[in-house]
This record gives sequence, C-alpha cells and structure tokens, in this order.
Amino acid sequence: MFAQAVCDHLRQLPGEVFGFGYEASHYEVSMQMAELSLLPAVRKQPDAIVVAEGTSCRHQIRDGAQREAIHVAVLLARQLPGTARQLVNID
Repeated sequence: MFAQAVCDHLRQLPGEVFGFGYEASHYEVSMQMAELSLLPAVRKQPDAIVVAEGTSCRHQIRDGAQREAIHVAVLLARQLPGTARQLVNID
C-alpha cells in the first residue's frame, strides 16, 4: 500500500489531519472516521508496507491498526546499497 492510498483516506476523512485527533476531545471521532475506510484498508493487507507522509497519519495507523507506517523517504532510503544506507542511518 502506498502513500497515496493511505493519505487519500485521510483527505476524505480528516481523522488526524493537522493534529485534530491528538486533542482528547476529538480522539474518539478521529478513530471512528478512520474506521470508515483507512484502518480496514490497512488491515486487509497485513503483508503490505504501509507508507504515510504525515506524522499524525502514521500515529493513527499505529493506534488503530497496530501497524507501523513509514515515511516515503524511509522506504526509498531502505532501497539504497549498504554504504549509502549507513550514511543516512535509517535502521
């Protein structure tokens, strides 16, 4: 699953957008919104690498689906050969 798929869900349903879901008074609404499409989509592909650009997107995925989402830059850096990969200190 790539960033576009995950972030499209959040653009439609701003569960965590701009920290909305970080506020205690919005948390339940945020998670209910994520359960409409984002979290079920992540759960349906347990072997997929989940990529999300936003920090709040990644937190919502971790909290709601117990999956780690990574930033696209991390995904790309992991494709670098050994020496270059060590230079960016990804792992």
